[in-house]
Amino acid sequence: MTSHLGLDYELRGTTAELVLNGDLDMAAAFRLEPAIERVVSRNDVDELVLDLGGVNFIDSAGLGSLLSTHQRLNDLGIKSKITRPSSAVERVLDASGTRGVLLG
Repeated sequence: MTSHLGLDYELRGTTAELVLNGDLDMAAAFRLEPAIERVVSRNDVDELVLDLGGVNFIDSAGLGSLLSTHQRLNDLGIKSKITRPSSAVERVLDASGTRGVLLG
């Protein structure tokens, strides 16, 4: 089975919104982090919003990617938050105790 993660983004002023659809697994994490880096380095971004409403699966690599991205952006002075977490994402955030970190 091949995983697939769709990524679309839109800029609204200095806020970038990334909409993710599909599986956020190890393969997707390797694509997600560079995509986020490109968005914030090529644009004047002070906030990144990750819309995870379309993520039907997330594993530990996907969660790790979200956490490391959140920390890296924080270090750069860029706020980041997750919106519309799917039930799959909510289960992983709750089980890992990271809901408060990633959802604010």
